[in-house]
Amino acid sequence: MESYSFTGNAVSVLLIEDDSMHASLIEMVLNEAGLSVQIASTPQEAMNSLEHMIPDVILAAWDWDGLDGRTLALQIKRRFSMAAQVPLLLMTDRVVPEKTRLELSAQGIHWILEKPLVVTSLPKLVGRTVSECRRTRMEGNGFRPRPLGQVVNFGQTASGAFQAVCV
Repeated sequence: MESYSFTGNAVSVLLIEDDSMHASLIEMVLNEAGLSVQIASTPQEAMNSLEHMIPDVILAAWDWDGLDGRTLALQIKRRFSMAAQVPLLLMTDRVVPEKTRLELSAQGIHWILEKPLVVTSLPKLVGRTVSECRRTRMEGNGFRPRPLGQVVNFGQTASGAFQAVCV
């Protein structure tokens, strides 16, 4: 099993999550893996955070009062030009149809993480995503997500494999 060591690599994650228990658990797991996590509990807090820092990865909840993850992602990418190159991962308990996945991919959303999440698998996913992003930037190609629809298993849940689907 592939693992990632973040010590000394200065990987930063902006976690946009309004459920404080989920946010604390995700933050703890990512911190234990050596990642630096900043939590925003509202979309406005996320925008304020992005005024001061551009993270290596943005990990965001899909559902917000009056706003969905797709709209939030578009607002971030439009307002902050540097964020256009930042991989954006959305967490959802929704079933996301193929048509929506295609739209999301075109809008710069790199992964849809379907719940229930195995949070201990998040460092591996973040590691792969950051490694790919850094490699392609060094090659001068810009970051491109994995092939559309590719399913990657990152652990087990009571109901079966946890899957992250690259949109």
